[in-house]
Amino acid sequence: IFALMVLVTFLFQNISGFFPRPFSLSAMLLIPLTVCLGMFEGEFAGAFYGLFAGALWDIVASRGAGVHALVLMLAGCICGLLIHYTMRNNLACAFVLTSIVCFVHNFFYWLFCVAFVNMDGAFYALWRYYLLSGIYTILLTPLFYFIIRAIMKSFRDLAKQ
Repeated sequence: IFALMVLVTFLFQNISGFFPRPFSLSAMLLIPLTVCLGMFEGEFAGAFYGLFAGALWDIVASRGAGVHALVLMLAGCICGLLIHYTMRNNLACAFVLTSIVCFVHNFFYWLFCVAFVNMDGAFYALWRYYLLSGIYTILLTPLFYFIIRAIMKSFRDLAKQ
């Protein structure tokens, strides 16, 4: 079910017209999905889903081959480890982890794939696209958190029967 969820989210993210784009901002839906999957499924499954989501994203990305797969794989693994060992699995932690992953991803993608390639307008792109799109992405975290939590709860309830 989660692999299908990654595929559907990938389509929503990358096919124009499937997901709202206020002020022409793009939501990077695979980031909160990967974070939430890592939180609920653990480090190994989180790394796998992150690698899968990032590889799909890299297929359609114009620059930075492998960057999305590497960052999302590490994000899924680290989020799973943090929830397992130090943090609680709640919406506040999901917001914090999604914020960190989103801004780290966007900054490094901007630095290596935009700023180093062409400095003309790089800071405008950082502000106008990467920062504001990151904020839009973070605001969508509850959508993924509650959907994944409901799926996990239904599986737990089904296993008890």
